[in-house]
Amino acid sequence: MLEFVLHFAVYCGWPKASHLEGPVARQWDRIHRERGEQTPPWPQLGNDTLGPGAWDERLKRGAEEFTDVNLLCAPPTNSPYRQAGILGFVFGHVWQPPD
Repeated sequence: MLEFVLHFAVYCGWPKASHLEGPVARQWDRIHRERGEQTPPWPQLGNDTLGPGAWDERLKRGAEEFTDVNLLCAPPTNSPYRQAGILGFVFGHVWQPPD
């Protein structure tokens, strides 16, 4: 569900995703309480889960994934939205398949 919140943020906006995270947290707690378990903390992700730290590699992988998903060439990196947002984050991180 946390990955869903991240996808939701990208496509619906960060403020809306921030509000969505609340019900996810409450349901996480409810499920564990109904099982008679103590609610564990949310998983802590290491920085290694963020994909390559080298921006050139991340943009390269993002462009490849953009092409694979959309079946057309990746956009040029001539704006912050395209470079950091679309290729660096959405397709360079969020849409990356597990290794």
